[in-house]
Amino acid sequence: MLFTGDIEKEAEFTLLQTNADNLDSDVLVASHHGSKTSSTPAFIESVNPNTTIFTAGYHNRFKHPKPDVLSRYQANLSEILRSDTSGAVTINFAATTQNNVEKIQIMQYRKI
Repeated sequence: MLFTGDIEKEAEFTLLQTNADNLDSDVLVASHHGSKTSSTPAFIESVNPNTTIFTAGYHNRFKHPKPDVLSRYQANLSEILRSDTSGAVTINFAATTQNNVEKIQIMQYRKI
């Protein structure tokens, strides 16, 4: 799981330059709430998240996440969860399963 906080494309570029081989994550909390100043195609491709969570307030004045940013993640076949439409998002990690593979369960609480 990768938490990016409020980083923008410059910080994403730095991560790509310094840690590209270590960015692959099953779950990503999208950079800067899905603003147009983040989530570059190269960063999304390197992280390659199965699920992307956008943290944004309902009807927020910035209109995050931006539609073009959502499209970039969808083009990468990432499942999209949004706190503005789903409310709280809970992620449960199981240490191992029968096949010794980590299991991730993601739940959303409401759909608007």
